[in-house]
Amino acid sequence: MKFKLDGSIIFKDKVFTNNELNIKVDKIKSKLNSLDLKKGEVVGLLMSRSPILIISIFALLDYEIPFLPLDYSQPEERIKYMVNNAKIRYVLADDQISIDFDKTQIQYLSKMKAATYKKFDFKNEIAYILYTSGSTGRPKAVEVTRLGLKNFIYSIPFFINFSKEQSVLCHTNCVFDIFFLESILALHQGLTVVLASEEERINPRKISKLIQDYSIDIIQMTPSVMKLIQIDDNEFKSFSSVRTILVGGEAFPQFLLKELQEKTNARLFNMYGPTEATIWSTISELTNKENIDIGYPIHNTEIFLLDENMDEVEQGVIGEICIAGDGLARGYLNNEEQTKCAFKIINIRNQLKRIYKTGDYGQMSDNNELLCLGRKDNQIKFRGNRIELDEIDNLLSNFNDNYLSATCLYQNELEGELITFYVASEEIENSEFINYLSAMLPEYMIPRNYIKVEQLYYTSSGKVDRNRLLNIYNPQKTKQIKNNRGKYIKNDIQKTIIQCMKFILNDKNLIIENKSRLDNIGFSSMSFIKLIVELEECLDIEFDDTMLNITAFEDFMSFINYVVYLADNN
Repeated sequence: MKFKLDGSIIFKDKVFTNNELNIKVDKIKSKLNSLDLKKGEVVGLLMSRSPILIISIFALLDYEIPFLPLDYSQPEERIKYMVNNAKIRYVLADDQISIDFDKTQIQYLSKMKAATYKKFDFKNEIAYILYTSGSTGRPKAVEVTRLGLKNFIYSIPFFINFSKEQSVLCHTNCVFDIFFLESILALHQGLTVVLASEEERINPRKISKLIQDYSIDIIQMTPSVMKLIQIDDNEFKSFSSVRTILVGGEAFPQFLLKELQEKTNARLFNMYGPTEATIWSTISELTNKENIDIGYPIHNTEIFLLDENMDEVEQGVIGEICIAGDGLARGYLNNEEQTKCAFKIINIRNQLKRIYKTGDYGQMSDNNELLCLGRKDNQIKFRGNRIELDEIDNLLSNFNDNYLSATCLYQNELEGELITFYVASEEIENSEFINYLSAMLPEYMIPRNYIKVEQLYYTSSGKVDRNRLLNIYNPQKTKQIKNNRGKYIKNDIQKTIIQCMKFILNDKNLIIENKSRLDNIGFSSMSFIKLIVELEECLDIEFDDTMLNITAFEDFMSFINYVVYLADNN
């Protein structure tokens, strides 16, 4: 099976036809000929979000050159670690970048010259590698195979309609594997890919506008992104054209299923699968279901529920979800120990099978529906991202020699947030923790709420008891926002904003300095959107679409000035 490019791309209102895209693929392939590559060598891909990124991926897949997608927005130290850990000699880039790699050459596509055609007869097993959060404090690289990617692209259209006359929204960051469904699979099937720009993809109002403007047929979203959109578009009116909604990346909340069933006309699918098994491993159509399950495996994939002895459990008994089949990754790059822990060869049903231990608890219900019941370790899914809580705490252990911490995911029906409980002689400002972690972790992994406690609590096995910490120091979020709007001071905009902030963050003692950054105050992307919706109703104003991102404001005063401007010009 060849990775063919049969579709078109729409980007910033410009249409790139199938013919134009394939011509550009050939041009990039001619430039790749100038690289002195060896069998199995991985190439870095550090590019801005544009059709060139997707075209480059097709060129690399066609030449069987393994690649590592990188993200400009991640901390420089993390990018350097991944490039060095993967022993990358060449990083392909489309723009000037300021990162100074020690032993790695940056190859700018615009400056690379075409070379005489040569056949890369590598027959490489690996398609790409992706780094995921690791419990040791360092991310680990998953080696995804070409067989696994081909099986995924072949299988999904048998379960979900991906026909040529349809369009799909591509808004996922390229360093997360579900990006390949929205781009490579869709273009392979001949669909039109509406590629969101970096500015659009992080702005829920702009995402909604893209869906409406281009009458998108298929969207794939995490529940967290879906909730962000619903904050601004409560009735999902922007989804009127959508015929297929794929939800995955984290647990599908029951209330969200009901909302989508009632407010859209789309077929609803719950997608499940770890990066180690190539994107999605099981699919369940929930369009007419009351309860949520993760469905059945895709082609050439098997699911087993195993106990601690690697024996299958009986129906109704909880076991660990283990996956076998063509989608399994080769392992973790340069990490044989972790590979041996996660990937096992076992005798099951009188056959030797290689399985991946997901770390998720599962159960086969009386109705023969496969249920996912949560994690057995400290790995979580937060806003679609896989996070090892131990990675955060291991980094924080170097913050202060006499310092203990335990990071937890506080989850309620509407949203979740990362909270770090810490033991220290003195209370530490949130901003100090945030600034320290920002140099090493991507934004989505950095807690915004830090609570000083007298002690941490431990289970009988000696592990931190995160559930007990959350129960003792329960950061309950108020649900009385609408009932309290009358308490806001209408004639003083700054006081109104501060009261709204206190209410959204549920912090009556919130102290804000003029130069405080909004994320350091404690706002996440989701709570910031809530704040905007609240202020729009409270002050009868409307934020410009470009200002719906927390990073649009340098500090608290720039936010105040913008709201005052809106109020004065209302």
